[in-house]
Amino acid sequence: MMYTTKTATPLSERCRRMFVPRSFALALCLSVVFLAAGTSTANAAAPQGLGRSFQKLQKEKKLRIAYFGGSITAGQGASRPWRAQTTAWFQSLAPQAAITEVSAAADGGSEYGAFRFRKEIVEQDPDLVFVEFAVDDADLDEQRVLRSAEGIVRQFWTTNPWAEIVFIYTASKKTSPSNDRDEVPKAVGYHQAVARHYGIPAIDVGSALAEDIRSEKSTWESLTTDGVHPNDAGTAVYFRTIEAFLAAHRNDRIEEPMTSLPDPLTKDPFSGTHLMKGTTLYAPGWRKVTTPADSLPFIYFYLIGRDLFM
Repeated sequence: MMYTTKTATPLSERCRRMFVPRSFALALCLSVVFLAAGTSTANAAAPQGLGRSFQKLQKEKKLRIAYFGGSITAGQGASRPWRAQTTAWFQSLAPQAAITEVSAAADGGSEYGAFRFRKEIVEQDPDLVFVEFAVDDADLDEQRVLRSAEGIVRQFWTTNPWAEIVFIYTASKKTSPSNDRDEVPKAVGYHQAVARHYGIPAIDVGSALAEDIRSEKSTWESLTTDGVHPNDAGTAVYFRTIEAFLAAHRNDRIEEPMTSLPDPLTKDPFSGTHLMKGTTLYAPGWRKVTTPADSLPFIYFYLIGRDLFM
């Protein structure tokens, strides 16, 4: 069984101004419902593993896996993306198990991801979610990435503390100079900070790809279609790294569910964000006028905590 979400991209600043008057913005902001965020006095969470996922697969013969990321996760450039190969790997461990793949990939990085996470991931109730935004976040500043990545984690574990998360760090030709100097690309470093704070395991497939190129076994042209999206050869490198990681974690102990989160790493993480269809929002005295634009499947407003981007 396959669940695939439609790709949605953020509205431009112009479109947001066109559809929401400023007088209505305050009412919308005040109406946003925040997800409750459990906290503890601990500075960071204990390291997590994949024990609960493997136990469910083996004992209950079912597993719901979600893939949350950008166009690399969507599989652009590859005939069989890494997510499909990963799902097949889990299926090979338990051929009779009912495994569901939730594919929620769209351009926009972790910031846009924090907004769409509730509907596309939380509401799908997965047991395991892979999060991939390292390349999409490459040009964003530290606080935007930290607030977004942390918001995704806190949304997930405040609603489903029994589920497990894995971060995936991808790479591009643009970010590869950092790998060549044995440095961590900036966005990867930001994601690593969140992963360490919450004890989230991570797979650095980007370093594996860069190392393959640095050792002169391959080139960016031979492993990607455009310096970003891995082709079948590049996807093979990615999946080889993922497979090794998963095999090493098959015997992870079963950790306690994340019912108590550490204090937030950032001052205001995007833990209460969500998307709403613009055509469902009406201010008193306004009426809906049907236009050809209404045929577009996704017209969204950004609601982010108490701030509305206008």
